[in-house]
Amino acid sequence: MDRYLNAKEVMDVLKVGRSTVYALLNRSDFPASRIGKRILVSETALREWMARGGTKQEA
Repeated sequence: MDRYLNAKEVMDVLKVGRSTVYALLNRSDFPASRIGKRILVSETALREWMARGGTKQEA
């Protein structure tokens, strides 16, 4: 089962600051999902996004 990360956990994984994480969460190519009022990131999708160099996967 996939684990979902909140903004603080994404900060820890990416080793970036709060403002950088929130900027990423607002990008269309970042693998974030809104669930109610929360914005969460699939850990698997985040790792894949990082492996691609932080870019959107082409269809």
